[in-house]
Amino acid sequence: MATTGKEATTQAASGLSFIKEKMKTLSLLENQPHEKDLLSQLGKCLNCGVCLPSCPTLEATSFEVFPGPRGIATTVSRVNPNFWDIRDLIYTCTECGSCQEICPEKVPVPKAASLLRGKIFRLRPDLIPPGHKEMLMNLSQHGTSLPPEDEELRSDLAESAMKDLALPYKKDVYKGSAQVVYFAGCISTHRAPEIRESGKLILDKLGVNFTLLKDTGCCGLPASLIGDMELADKLVKSVFDRVRQVGANTVIATCSGCANTLQAYLNRMGNNTGIRVKHLAEYLVEDVGSQKVSSLAKSKESKMKSKATENIAIHSACHLSRHLSRRIQDYVIQLAEALPGVQITTSNTRQKCCGAGGLLSIFKPDVSNKITIARLQEILEQEKKPEKIVAPCPTCVIQMNQGVSNSTPEIKVEDFAVLLARKIV
Repeated sequence: MATTGKEATTQAASGLSFIKEKMKTLSLLENQPHEKDLLSQLGKCLNCGVCLPSCPTLEATSFEVFPGPRGIATTVSRVNPNFWDIRDLIYTCTECGSCQEICPEKVPVPKAASLLRGKIFRLRPDLIPPGHKEMLMNLSQHGTSLPPEDEELRSDLAESAMKDLALPYKKDVYKGSAQVVYFAGCISTHRAPEIRESGKLILDKLGVNFTLLKDTGCCGLPASLIGDMELADKLVKSVFDRVRQVGANTVIATCSGCANTLQAYLNRMGNNTGIRVKHLAEYLVEDVGSQKVSSLAKSKESKMKSKATENIAIHSACHLSRHLSRRIQDYVIQLAEALPGVQITTSNTRQKCCGAGGLLSIFKPDVSNKITIARLQEILEQEKKPEKIVAPCPTCVIQMNQGVSNSTPEIKVEDFAVLLARKIV
């Protein structure tokens, strides 16, 4: 009996399914067109080594431990990698982007590392680091990268943190309708409440019609760093679904990673939603004006009896300066310079990662800590040592505070939002 067209199609589909399953058992996965294009770009690596001095991980280790971005490009582009052989290589990359920035061919090593993490997640989940698996469990069960605290306990911790800063504590406000959504992110909500609360105080002081989102979830960045792209998209989509529910046209984030992730999602969607995503510094300069911020700060200073000068160093966050826009990092400096009683002793730390990038602090905390110590040493080598490091990213603040506690207790670390709140509220 002759085979019908429908039967032939069914048989072909069955055969294709068999081939894909067989490939999976061999730890092979067919590259999609965009993946083929990305991986082909790794072949542009000239093997020149220009990227090596810019790699924070290589700086803290050695070629035996980590061959650097050039090693990733040459290994992945020239062979079909066995994931069990390159696991450490891929997870040790901070995905900071400094190598691509300096590369004469702009080889996208960070994106390749992210892509390969996604393949490991789908093909060899047994190779996912234990700390990453725990974070995935939190994201799946709670919608946040960190286990959420009891609401009453979280409020008590937030109130105590603001009291230590001599700043007022205001209860959360959830509106059914608002022009602006303040998206605090996982770290500020569950580990550094003073950052979340400072953002609220700043927007309130400026008279912004904003709201928080009830049961704020994760932006999806940690899931994408681990390789679970489906969960990452689910989380970020949930954020914008709730933003649309309150009719907001602007989302403000104090976290550089959140701002970059939310903006990247809008870019992928064609950015036809009418919604803007802005880091707090970007919003203050472009929508409020640094003059108004400066005026509020001067008004507060005039009422204070003590007028001490703070010498600060501003750390450059990778997700802000490289992944989102260096313009916004410049805004951070612009706003800091507009504050009375603030003197900037240095404006960057060689534009390098703090050590927490790419979840390295979870995968290899010893290497991560070495990177952090290197950043702190660079800052302290300035002609005039700063009293404080200010970073526009909660992840950087947490990481550098850990480094301070381990090595340099004479310097403090503070989030940019907290500095602003102390100066204008």
